[in-house]
Amino acid sequence: MEIETKDEYRNGSFYKRESDLTYSNRFTKEDKQGAIFICVFCYSIVAALSGGVIYGAISQSVIWPIFLIPLGLILPGFIAAVVTDNLRKMLTYRVSIELNESGFIQTIKNIKTHERKDFYLPFKTMESVTMGRHLHLVRGRKSNPGTYWLSIELAMKGKTSDGKIILKRFTLKNPDEIQLWIEKFQQNQIPIYYMDRLLKDLTLEDYEKIEKVPYPEETGEILLAYKTDGQKAPLNWDGKKIYP
Repeated sequence: MEIETKDEYRNGSFYKRESDLTYSNRFTKEDKQGAIFICVFCYSIVAALSGGVIYGAISQSVIWPIFLIPLGLILPGFIAAVVTDNLRKMLTYRVSIELNESGFIQTIKNIKTHERKDFYLPFKTMESVTMGRHLHLVRGRKSNPGTYWLSIELAMKGKTSDGKIILKRFTLKNPDEIQLWIEKFQQNQIPIYYMDRLLKDLTLEDYEKIEKVPYPEETGEILLAYKTDGQKAPLNWDGKKIYP
C-alpha cells in the first residue's frame, strides 16, 4: 500500500506541538474515545431514522416518511463519515512536521506496512513562502456572518533534496508559533508574502497566479490569529466564497 501524501497531511486539523517547532498527529486516548463516541452516536441516529422510515412504510403503509430520509440522514451521516475517515488516518499513519535550522521536514509513516516517506525542503532551495488565512468555524449562522477563529496557513514553495519542485502547506493557529516560523524564514532570507484570503486547495500550478504582497513591507502590522464575530469570512484565493 503506497503512502498517501494528499491534503489530509497538509494542515493541523489534528497536529500537536511536541517541542520547539516540531509537530505530529499523535492522538491521546481521549481523542480516540471521543471520535469513537461521535461515530457510534451519529450512526445510531442514522440507523434509528432508517428503521423508523422502513417500519412506517411497510407496517403502517405510510409512504411520506420516505421523502424525509435525505433530510434526516444527511447531516449525521456526513459527520460520522468525516470522523471515521479522520480516525482511520490517525490509526494508520504517523505524521511529523519540523522546521529546524536547515529547513522544513515532513515524515509520513504507515504503521501497518512500516512504509515511510520523507519530504525535505531545505532553506537554501526554498523559493518563497506565502501566508494566507485559515479559518476555523466557531459558530455558524444560517444567513448572517458567523464566529470564526482566523489564523495563518503557510504555503512553502521550493525544491526538495531530490530535485523536485513542490508546494507544502501547513496551518498554524497560535500567533506566538506563527511569529517563530516567520522569524525562522526571515533569518534564512526567505521571501515572505501575504494575502488576506484562504488558501484552500491551492496547488503548485496556481501558486504563481495568486495576488500576494511582500510581508511585512507592504502589509504593515497584521493580526496573525484572532477571533472575529459577526464579520464575513475571507474569500478563497480564487475568489470563491466558501463560508457564509
